[in-house]
Amino acid sequence: MTRRTSLACLIALAAAAPVAGVAAGHAPTPEELRTALAPRVQQLAAAGGDVTALAARDPELAALLDSRPETTGLVTLALADPPVTVTFPAPAPSGPLVDEDLDGMPDRVRAALDAAGATLARLEDAGLREPGADLELYLLPLGSVARGWIGLDGTPVAGRGARGFVVVNIVHPAGSDAVHAATARFVARLALAGLDADAPQWWLEPSVAWFELQAAGPSLEIASAIRSRWSQPELGLQTGLARIARGNVGLLLALEDPRLAQRVLRETWSALARRAEIDSRDDVVIEALRRSTGTDVAELQARAAIRALVDGLEPTRWAAEVAEVPAGGIQTTIHAGPWGGALLSLRPDPLGAAATRLSASSSGPGWTLSLIARRHDGRWERIYGRDPAGGIELLVPWRDYERAVVVMIRDGRGSAREIELLIDDAGADALFALASVSARHLPDGSVEIAWRTGWERELFGWLVERSDAPDRPFQAIDELPAPALGSETGGAFYRLRDP
Repeated sequence: MTRRTSLACLIALAAAAPVAGVAAGHAPTPEELRTALAPRVQQLAAAGGDVTALAARDPELAALLDSRPETTGLVTLALADPPVTVTFPAPAPSGPLVDEDLDGMPDRVRAALDAAGATLARLEDAGLREPGADLELYLLPLGSVARGWIGLDGTPVAGRGARGFVVVNIVHPAGSDAVHAATARFVARLALAGLDADAPQWWLEPSVAWFELQAAGPSLEIASAIRSRWSQPELGLQTGLARIARGNVGLLLALEDPRLAQRVLRETWSALARRAEIDSRDDVVIEALRRSTGTDVAELQARAAIRALVDGLEPTRWAAEVAEVPAGGIQTTIHAGPWGGALLSLRPDPLGAAATRLSASSSGPGWTLSLIARRHDGRWERIYGRDPAGGIELLVPWRDYERAVVVMIRDGRGSAREIELLIDDAGADALFALASVSARHLPDGSVEIAWRTGWERELFGWLVERSDAPDRPFQAIDELPAPALGSETGGAFYRLRDP
């Protein structure tokens, strides 16, 4: 970080210095900026204080914000570590610009520089910023709502990067933490604009949020964005709403490894920077996501939704909430656009059966269906996660679980636009209950059959039979049954290979 011993001297020398490279034309003063933002307080509040998002829909405001601010009467420092040219008001004896540690710099400015340094370091680690490149940072008094923005040098050609500067509100009422987080956000946003200033919002917002989390730590704002994302999963991965798009940061968090997330960010943004003008930005990111994670993007979304649930970020609305199952069950059809989905909540019926059965089918490939359930000790388990094409039947035994959630995600390239669900009660008086059954072809031409039970009562073993055609008799795959491993209080998992 900056050497504090020389700051007082630097401030005295730089109190009215202009910033190198100031754009031609009118440079707005902090007072002019506050005046321009004042009538837009409600829109700013709806955008979370992000003036960049507001300016994208307001040409008059955008024209003002793309000019570097007037620096007369402000302090300007050119620092080497971090490599930042920072402009800010002089310290005051009281109020938000107080200098409690008496190093000649307001404490909020120090918080902003810490955030800028941490963000630049992480961007460089991810290969998304040239090491040592200077950053222009303006910390200005902008009222009670605005958080900040980035200004770009000229109008960037679509799909190409652009240089610019960062402005952050130094007097935000939420204090130094808000300044710290806002600086991390807009420094990351500017760096990514340098790679592709026309990147799709659904990937820009979560990329920025990830760097903000790494530099500034968890925040209620990002947690709320993740919750909003899964409260409206039908909007899909490629949503145009900034707040919902920011919740896509859950895809990076679901990777569980910051180094892997860095690699994914590097590969997706490098792919955007290299793309040809005729290439679809959305397709470029989707393919880079699939390639860099080695995971289907619909499955990655399912993992993000599951992580949000496990972290306690439950949606505020569901596709359906089922606690009481009437006679004959509940039938419903889930529709979703490309990369959209739905979440369904299941709870035990106090007067119902000992288990709930879920049957699902789709008319073709293109969905990922996951069933997760929470045990009575609070631990979540993923019972099933696969494409339900051809039909599946799952069971939630309430003896073992207190809650279950069905996560359904539609693959953007799949042919099936909807999924049919049937939910009904399943009694516990049988000798066993199947929780899931699946089969898949292996590369050597054999077939793997797998099944899981909810409970088993007085079973000796399992015989699996097959037939070569519907009108032919069945024959056992193995002469000896697979030993039963479950009990009345818990099921078991079985796997069998049919050569």
